Amino acid sequence: MRTGLLTFALITISCPLAFAQDYRAPKPGTDAGATASSTGTSGAAGASGQTAEAEFTLGSQSVGNVNELVKKVQEQNDKATKRILEIDAYVNPILGETANKLYGIRPEEFLFLMKQSLSKRAPAVFRKQRTADNQTPEGILDYFDKAYAAIQAREYWYGREESLVPQDAALYQMMKTDVLAAIAKRPDGDKIQGMLSERDMLLSRLNTNLPLFNYLQERREWWKTYPDYMKAVEQESQGIDSEINGTPGWGGGGGGGWGGGGRGGRGR
Repeated sequence: MRTGLLTFALITISCPLAFAQDYRAPKPGTDAGATASSTGTSGAAGASGQTAEAEFTLGSQSVGNVNELVKKVQEQNDKATKRILEIDAYVNPILGETANKLYGIRPEEFLFLMKQSLSKRAPAVFRKQRTADNQTPEGILDYFDKAYAAIQAREYWYGREESLVPQDAALYQMMKTDVLAAIAKRPDGDKIQGMLSERDMLLSRLNTNLPLFNYLQERREWWKTYPDYMKAVEQESQGIDSEINGTPGWGGGGGGGWGGGGRGGRGR
C-alpha cells in the first residue's frame, strides 16, 4: 500500500480520538473550574455551561429501566459531540495559525501533530500493513522497491514510521507550550481557554459514559454464549488457574460446549 494510503488511514482513525488534556496556558492563582465558568465564551458556550450542572450523569441518580438510561446517555452524548465540533471549528484554526506564525509549519501540520500525540491505536496501522506486505513475495518486493525510492528521495523515515510517532508527540508538546502562551495574549485568549476547558469536560463525560453505554447497547451478558469460558473465569477467580487448560474444549476444537450457549443468553 502506498504511503499516502497509510497516511489517510491514520488520519481516519485518529481524527475522532479524544483530546482529553489541559490546553490552557497556566495562569498563577487561577482555578481550573473558575477558568471554565468565568470565560467570555459565546452564547452557545454559556448555555452549555449553564445546563452542564443539571445534565444526567451516570451513577448520580436513579433510573427507571435500562431503556431510559440508554436514552438519557444517548441524548447527552449527542449534545456533547455537537458542542465539541462547534469548539473545534472555532479553536482549531486559531491553534494552527498561531503555530504557523511561531514555527513556519502549515496549520494542518500542527493540527495533525496535535491529534497524533493523543492517538493510542492508530500507529498499529503501520504494523498491520507491514505484516500484510510480508505475507507474499510480491509484497516484499514492493516494500523494497518503495524503500529504495524513499532513500533516493532522502525520505529516510520510510520503514520506521512507528518510531516517529512518539518523536512527533514530544515535538508537539514542545510547540504546544509556546502556542498556548501566545494565545493567552490575544484579546479573546480567555474565551479560547474557556472553550478548550469546556471541551475537556465534555470529552471526559463522553469517556465516562461510553463503556456502560456500549455494554447496554451491544453486549449484555455476551459471555453466556461460551460456557467453557464462563467456567474458566469462575475457576480462575477461585484460584484454580492450573485447571483452566484442562477445561474441556479450552484451547482447541471448540468441544465441550464452546459456543453452545447460543444467542439466547443475552439478557435485555
